[in-house]
Amino acid sequence: MHLCANVLFSDLIPKGTKLRRNLSFWRGQKNILNRTYRSLIDGWLVRRYQLPDYFFDLTKSIQEKTVDRVAALARSSTVELMTHPVIYSEVEYLMTDEFGELLQRLDIGSYALV
Repeated sequence: MHLCANVLFSDLIPKGTKLRRNLSFWRGQKNILNRTYRSLIDGWLVRRYQLPDYFFDLTKSIQEKTVDRVAALARSSTVELMTHPVIYSEVEYLMTDEFGELLQRLDIGSYALV
């Protein structure tokens, strides 16, 4: 669920609801102010709602060659990897043997089951 500030701070969403955190970035991808702001909002969210530990964009991860880093985090944390199957480059990557092998090394599941 994407949140805008007026919904986020209005108490409309029941405590304990599963929400999506801000996109996660590696050091150097965004400036320190941007990452700090996202961290503060995520800290507030995690006290009220259920969130994955990390949230990455597949297209960005493919372009910046960080999919292996995302997978490494997924070995010890809950990671959501956002995909848009209408984006051809994502579909193409998701269908590769490389991605299939990467998934075989991880415990995967649906966020609905968490």
